[in-house]
Amino acid sequence: MTRLRYPDSSVPTSRRSLRRRRVAELRAQGRYGPELREVLPSFVGLGLVLLTLLLLAGRLSHAFGATGLLMCALLSVTVAPAALRLRRRALRRRRGRYTAQELARLDDRGLVEATTRMLERDGWRVADLSLRKGDLHLYARDRHGRALDVRFRPAVTADEDARWLKAPRWTMNRPGPRGSHQPP
Repeated sequence: MTRLRYPDSSVPTSRRSLRRRRVAELRAQGRYGPELREVLPSFVGLGLVLLTLLLLAGRLSHAFGATGLLMCALLSVTVAPAALRLRRRALRRRRGRYTAQELARLDDRGLVEATTRMLERDGWRVADLSLRKGDLHLYARDRHGRALDVRFRPAVTADEDARWLKAPRWTMNRPGPRGSHQPP
């Protein structure tokens, strides 16, 4: 493999940085799997669950014989699907995928967290600029240099929102024969 030479000295050219960039591009395309540090906690948790289940099966079989093993199997068959369903729901939210009902139940801080996760899922780098409890504020940038400034207001200001909707708005459209600024 030939080493790429960039005219700009701010672009990293070490092997390690090039590999990181390649891995980031592959991950963005969904063609590169997770690293060990990302899956190790799940493997350790699964190992502990299996060890606990084995110890429980041994104790129950010692105390009750074959009936104890049957009780352990029945317990694992009923508890495992419920635990998996709860785990999937939590992982889905952590990845920034929410249902409308879940968003409706969130408080102000939870809504900020959900917005952060959704923006990060879509490739934005997000900074939480909330200084005090009443002022919730996010600032995000994407890799194309676009900036997004998000401020959250409490629901008690819903009357102000109604006034904003009634105010005339000007939108920016593509330049055309009628000009670039056109009313909606």
